[in-house]
Amino acid sequence: PSDARTLFYEGKKTAGSSTVERPSGRDKGDIHRILSQLIFEKDSKYSALYAEDPKKFDVSVGNHCTALRRLFRDQYDKFSKTGAGVTPLDEHAATNLHKQVLLEFPWYDQLHPFLFSNPTISAKVFTSQPGVDHAADYYSLIRPRGGAGPSTNPPGP
Repeated sequence: PSDARTLFYEGKKTAGSSTVERPSGRDKGDIHRILSQLIFEKDSKYSALYAEDPKKFDVSVGNHCTALRRLFRDQYDKFSKTGAGVTPLDEHAATNLHKQVLLEFPWYDQLHPFLFSNPTISAKVFTSQPGVDHAADYYSLIRPRGGAGPSTNPPGP
């Protein structure tokens, strides 16, 4: 879109690569500075305060970004849980989980396109069945048949 900006390079592109647009910043601090500038520099209410102490606004924007990520992740996690706390007999409950999430966090759909791809949020954790010792099962398949286990003595020269 015409109002979109490149915040970071994708993949292994570097400053020397030929890209349509250069990224806005090198790290999160740069991004927070740019966002606070875009939001407050020309704001009718906060522009004077921003001009006095822009770093204070940078930190505030960073804190808000962190809070939004955490709140998004909390809502996103609800979709991977069974039961999810929907009470069918509650007349004020949302008719489905997505509507309930939107009631609690109205920005979910707006944040989903770019936060969903963040591995710290959308990473899937797989665990084995509780109480199953897969390491012992694996070892029983590969251990030598003649002994109790691998030798603890280092191989000789």
